[in-house]
Amino acid sequence: MKIVQRIFTLIFTLLAMAGIVYLFYTLYLFGVHWALVTFMAIYSVTAIWAIMVFGQVRHTAAKTSWLLMMILLPIIGLFIYLIFGRRFKGRKSLEEFHEEYKETYLIQEKSVKTDNVIMNKQTKFSKTPILNADLKIYDNGMYAFKHMYDDLNKAKKFIHLNYYIIKSGEVWEELKEIFIRKISEGVEVRLIVDDFGRWALPWYEMIDLKKKGLKISIYDQVRFPFISSQNGCRSHRKYMSIDGKIGYTGGINLTDEYVNYSKNYGIWEDLVMRVEGQAVRSFSLQFINDWKLINKKVLDVEKYAPKIKSDFKNNAIHIEDSPEIRVPIMQDSLVHWISKAKKSIKLSTPYFIPTEEIMGALRHASLSGVEVKLYLPGAPDKKSAYEASKANARILEEYGVKVYIVKEKFIHTKAGIFDDKTAYLGTMNIDMRSFFSQFENLMLFEGEEAKKLIEVFKRYEKQSELLKAKPWQDMNIFQKAKTTLLRIVFPMM
Repeated sequence: MKIVQRIFTLIFTLLAMAGIVYLFYTLYLFGVHWALVTFMAIYSVTAIWAIMVFGQVRHTAAKTSWLLMMILLPIIGLFIYLIFGRRFKGRKSLEEFHEEYKETYLIQEKSVKTDNVIMNKQTKFSKTPILNADLKIYDNGMYAFKHMYDDLNKAKKFIHLNYYIIKSGEVWEELKEIFIRKISEGVEVRLIVDDFGRWALPWYEMIDLKKKGLKISIYDQVRFPFISSQNGCRSHRKYMSIDGKIGYTGGINLTDEYVNYSKNYGIWEDLVMRVEGQAVRSFSLQFINDWKLINKKVLDVEKYAPKIKSDFKNNAIHIEDSPEIRVPIMQDSLVHWISKAKKSIKLSTPYFIPTEEIMGALRHASLSGVEVKLYLPGAPDKKSAYEASKANARILEEYGVKVYIVKEKFIHTKAGIFDDKTAYLGTMNIDMRSFFSQFENLMLFEGEEAKKLIEVFKRYEKQSELLKAKPWQDMNIFQKAKTTLLRIVFPMM
């Protein structure tokens, strides 16, 4: 059905373009100059799309940026918008979303009791329970993968993984060997990977793994020229469930960068969380939902999401966000967590391209006497996003926010802690794409393991230099032009 819709959309677009060409050709026959005809054609097409974008219900900053893109680059800007800028079709309310995935949401356990205000409010907002968990945070990729390999090798029934990026390399070779061996032992192995994220992996390798029994689902395959509104919305989730008893999540993908094997990047740091206990069931149910989204089939909940009883020293909520949902769960949650902090806020993100709501919440917190610290990488992977991040951070620095640039490292950590008590770790960057265009997941947690984040951030501070804002009046014309351009472009990043 989707292919048919795309074919009709393509035909309609071509017919519309042909109609415009015919109209202006007729004008030309009546003596209208070609330059004027061309200008009128470009102006008409741009104006129609600009009106459509202006009428959309979406974030104002993103809408404004796309309109400017179309005006400044009429043909190129429209083409880029058609590929990356269109909103996800068929967005739902939170209630409609839960109804569609009722096989999993209606069987969630009851929340454990806690006096943590942030977590109690969050469970009501996101409609996901607070569950007991044993949590372990690894701040070394090589060490994290070692434990991951050990747990995968012990799998008895099934292994379910959902990751954004997979690349050929030592990490993937090790994982492939484990998957093939476990399949030969009768273990079911399912893998979800984003289509953009698997481009660095040869197709023949995927086909070979399928023949050997690995069940692979690719999220939103891009088939040119049938470009849909979904193509700009990617699955950025990263988690796994092993027998429904052990889970992993965090910022890492299944690539060599995260163990510093890659020569293209400097030192790459990230955090990984190992989960046991009740909370693992959240990963298992999440995978069932994600598998249904792609394959339109519901896996056996009793078999692949077993209930677990546990009594550990941490409590956690697994939170998901999706462009399918009208409410920006991650953005609204982060604003709430910031607003509830009374003493301190510490946030780490590789890309800092926040919405006005996030900027306002952080500004208000800092001016209200809350100590706000932001940790950014000193060695970027994307130069434009890095410059945009610093431009935004400089604005907050003027309001008392301390911005730490971790020297000579790409800090890929996506985590934060509020009042040194309530913390989060997952896939969410503090940027527009994570809030509005990507499928994300994270763990909000309290307990003993939250202290690990405090230690990590202290280490970052020792390896950092403070960012100092340069007042606008002290910038030269080129610096002002670059800053202005970044502020126009970064809502689209």
